[in-house]
Amino acid sequence: MRALLAGFLALIVSLPAAAQSPPLTRVRFSLDWAFQGSAAPWLLAEQRGFFREEGIELALTSANGSSELFQRLATGTAEIGTADLAGMIMFNARNPQAALQAVMIAHNRSTVAIMATASSGIRQPADLRGKTVAGPESDAGRLLWPAFARAVGLPVDAITFTATTAALREPMLVRGQAQAMSGLTTSGVLNLVGLGVPRDQIVIFRYADYGVPLYGHSLMTRPGWAEQNPRLVTGIIRAMARGLRAAHQDPDAAIAALRAREPLVEPMIEKARMQLTYEEAYFTPDVLANGIGRADPARIAAMTRAVAEAFGIANPPAPETLYTDRYLPPAADLVARGPGGS
Repeated sequence: MRALLAGFLALIVSLPAAAQSPPLTRVRFSLDWAFQGSAAPWLLAEQRGFFREEGIELALTSANGSSELFQRLATGTAEIGTADLAGMIMFNARNPQAALQAVMIAHNRSTVAIMATASSGIRQPADLRGKTVAGPESDAGRLLWPAFARAVGLPVDAITFTATTAALREPMLVRGQAQAMSGLTTSGVLNLVGLGVPRDQIVIFRYADYGVPLYGHSLMTRPGWAEQNPRLVTGIIRAMARGLRAAHQDPDAAIAALRAREPLVEPMIEKARMQLTYEEAYFTPDVLANGIGRADPARIAAMTRAVAEAFGIANPPAPETLYTDRYLPPAADLVARGPGGS
């Protein structure tokens, strides 16, 4: 009887606490690519329960490129995801009836670039003239080449692109089947290092360094879904910001979270990839000064013009429709650095 009574009393005591726990809402979150070091902060946030504390059961999946992600969002098979903002601008221009909207800038600085090895003799952008450049047809560096070419004073037809897959791009460069390649530094540099190219022998022309005003990967969703679920959107952003700080403070834990999801990744490569993403995209001087996730409307407008010019888009989306800060949590939740400046 004493045992039964104790159990009954324990149940009564636990009821108020259980009643206070918010029910979890399942949200399908899609990346635009495989699970790599650049996504480790989100996996760490998931592992540590940051999303659950926001009342969110996150279903995090990978994808085979930004086109697949855009289709998932447009058709409702995913509610929210991360992809390159330039790609979203093009998608919205071509699909105004299914237009998406960024609610947080993850990569404050785009990592789109043209890369080559020092042995190619390429030292400056002008040296690309007449060269063969490897790049998948959907690659952001290949698609935005016209904007970069204009910025550095090269004709758009100064190079010849050769189509390849993302998996074969770096091997083609190493084998000399192409003299340069397009892509993201956060993928290309570490992939080349993994193939034996010393990092100091990799020549990089970052589009952002030559005046192409690009933001990079951003958190995006359907405007209608965000309007119906503002608490969820804000909660996801807050959890992602916590994940960024946590991964920066404890990179080994972030890579462990990545390996728990993708056991075949190479830890040293992915840790270096994550740290490179922090250096080049996540914690830029702008983010350190103004917080995670924010965008400058003037820069969004300049980026829209650059994308429209590169692709000959006569009626680009209005810049104010591409990004909103209405779902960002308070500034205190968006600081880039944790205690101790870490």
